[in-house]
Amino acid sequence: MVREELRNILNVPTMKLASMDEKDNRMVLRKRLGHLLVMGFLLFIIGYFALPFAINLFFGPRYVNSIFYGQLLLIGIVVVPSNVLIINVAVYQGSGNSYAKLNIGLSIMKLILFLILIPIFKTYGIIISVITVDIVSFMVLTTWFFITNRKIIYNPEEIK
Repeated sequence: MVREELRNILNVPTMKLASMDEKDNRMVLRKRLGHLLVMGFLLFIIGYFALPFAINLFFGPRYVNSIFYGQLLLIGIVVVPSNVLIINVAVYQGSGNSYAKLNIGLSIMKLILFLILIPIFKTYGIIISVITVDIVSFMVLTTWFFITNRKIIYNPEEIK
């Protein structure tokens, strides 16, 4: 739920980036990537401390054991703002094919991790799978972003 709301909120600045020239919006995003990671980390910290109160408020004391699982799942929220903006810039700038391949690849990876880790680690297997896919997604997206930035910003004729 938090991830989807965060994605909806981040759609507003990506509309502004999408309207800019590709070189300019990539430079803006490159400069702001650190800020996005800090924002994700702050969201993690806020969520980590707010989650016990929220679960107790909405679900009562019966679900106190789920607090720890929720807090672990929040680890992936650190990279979600960066992932969302890089994905949106990629799609808006015409790299939707790359995004589709990444999305399919990550879905397959998550499924494989589920199949391997859930029988061994039960609930922790789900958590490990989700966090792993978030982090791998971040690593792939940032690698793609910086490699294509080098081509677009420094050698724009190489792209065509």
